[in-house]
Amino acid sequence: MLQSLIRLVCLAPTAEVQDTVACRLADDLAAILNSDQGLPGSIRQTSRRSLETKETVLSYTKEWCLKRNARFYAIAHGEGRAIGSISLSHINFSQASAFCGYWIGSTFQGNGYGFEALTQLMERAKKMGLKRVSAQIIDDNIASKRLWEKLGASFEQASGKIVATTSFA
Repeated sequence: MLQSLIRLVCLAPTAEVQDTVACRLADDLAAILNSDQGLPGSIRQTSRRSLETKETVLSYTKEWCLKRNARFYAIAHGEGRAIGSISLSHINFSQASAFCGYWIGSTFQGNGYGFEALTQLMERAKKMGLKRVSAQIIDDNIASKRLWEKLGASFEQASGKIVATTSFA
């Protein structure tokens, strides 16, 4: 079963693992961001930016989380190699809601890891007391639409993007 193949590891704002593990996962993420041409340009490294390193990944995600009241997780596969990331951001406890973002390296896509990561993230959101999680999906991202459909999400069109929302008790 896929659940045994991946796990979410919180890297920011505070890592839930030893520094050496966090650095290895961040190094994996940096390598994917620097070399994976299958990722959208908004995510992957472009020639206009300097190369990502484990240090830039860890410092950026920590700062990003603090600015957005967020939690950032590496999606760890098999022996603990990072294959992508997933996050909860704009966490609003008074409204019991948050936003979600994620990406998976192109060589790992199509194996059910995205759905498993999203399912695990929803479980964490429930444990935090959240009742609603939403994500913006670009119109042509059919794989993301399917992930959210499998979760039973509702969909709205907004500003050329689809907003998927799942609610739970």
